[in-house]
Amino acid sequence: MYKSNYKSIFRCHTLEECLSYSLNKKTNKVDLFLYILDTTDILLNHADGSMIFDEGDDIPYIQLANKLEQYTFLNWKSCLKRIPGQLNGWCEGMLIYTGVSMCRWLASRPGCTTIPSSMRIWLKQHKLRMNKSFDVSTWSISQLLYALDALEHRWGEIRPLESILLEYLDILEFRAAWFIMHTSPSDYIDIKKYRLKVDEHTYQLHPMLIFEFFARFGKIRRSYCQYTMWECHPPIKEMPETRWDDFIEKENRHLTIRKFRDCVENRIWENIIRLSDNVRSSYRVRGSRVSNYQSLAENRPLAFLEALSNIAAYKKPPELHTHKNIRDSLHLQMIHAHFMSGYNVSFMKFFYCDEEKSWEHRSQLTHIPVPVIIKRSQRYDVIHKGVIQLVPNGTFSEAFLMWLLIVRKDYRGIIYGSMDFSRLCRSLFDPPEVAQNRKLGNGVTAYNWDV
Repeated sequence: MYKSNYKSIFRCHTLEECLSYSLNKKTNKVDLFLYILDTTDILLNHADGSMIFDEGDDIPYIQLANKLEQYTFLNWKSCLKRIPGQLNGWCEGMLIYTGVSMCRWLASRPGCTTIPSSMRIWLKQHKLRMNKSFDVSTWSISQLLYALDALEHRWGEIRPLESILLEYLDILEFRAAWFIMHTSPSDYIDIKKYRLKVDEHTYQLHPMLIFEFFARFGKIRRSYCQYTMWECHPPIKEMPETRWDDFIEKENRHLTIRKFRDCVENRIWENIIRLSDNVRSSYRVRGSRVSNYQSLAENRPLAFLEALSNIAAYKKPPELHTHKNIRDSLHLQMIHAHFMSGYNVSFMKFFYCDEEKSWEHRSQLTHIPVPVIIKRSQRYDVIHKGVIQLVPNGTFSEAFLMWLLIVRKDYRGIIYGSMDFSRLCRSLFDPPEVAQNRKLGNGVTAYNWDV
């Protein structure tokens, strides 16, 4: 019925064969499912003791978990597709994630769910502590989800992103793996919609919660990986003096257009949404496409969204340019509108790359011949010649000015041979007197109105 190259002689019989089997974009879906089923059988044999490694050897399990996670990172959209047949409510990523959870549970050792003292200080500094106990093995489902909520909510403010974050994620995921691999009493699975009854006092996880774990851990780890994927140059201490305020004053003319404000509002929802909100909302409606606003409405107070919408739709420019949730969205839309009206060039298409796009174009970004503004973990920087040039505060205005400085310094304002942005460079970086003298011509000075 389904074509498959996964013949019986090539099927996996040991963990070493599972590790050596090649998974990539071209892997047939049937082959992938058969590989996951074989891997699951082998891991279950390890769990019941019929197949074991040397005592204390957990490295192969972690290696296999990393291999499966890497496949989901690189094929995220494909992993969100539903599996046809009897697995009602399951997507491809959930099937793979059960294998990851089995690997992590088999690799768990006594003390692996205890938060060490140094990590406790880190949690306090970044306002991530949500539970009284530092022993994650005592946490219930609701406590574990609260901890993940805090991580997603604070994601854009956790700086710097260090290895201690991955260690904390490992501790949380060991607990999630235990829940997936075991039945539990209602005291542990304390959210009714996330449990299926096994007997009078025992429950197992609902597939909805397995997807929740897959989406949350997957999106957090992908975002961390994307943030640390490229080499970075340290930010300059202070941006050079520019005429940004004058430029923005002219571009405020777009705010008189209703369509422009609507575009800014849509971009606001895209910027403030948490990592896994949209994915989880789409799962609840059987994989249908869900807007960012609807995803936010399920997890945020509607009064907050309504107030933000009113500000974006009706408030004056000074308030919009200073609002932390609106500023970057407004500036990005203004720059895009300026390039479309002045140069007939789509800035977002040629010179801007958001977080999801960077996964699709990660190999091309290192070789692209012009600078590009890249969004990573709620901040904006510039990638050029495979290296990311950080800006002081990560705002879009700083990133755009850095982009324009690179265009002026390395390309003399002309990129791709025909896109001439030298006039824009002069208007933003040249002092007003110099710009005025250039306009009047050599040997002609402007009238001094202060005399």
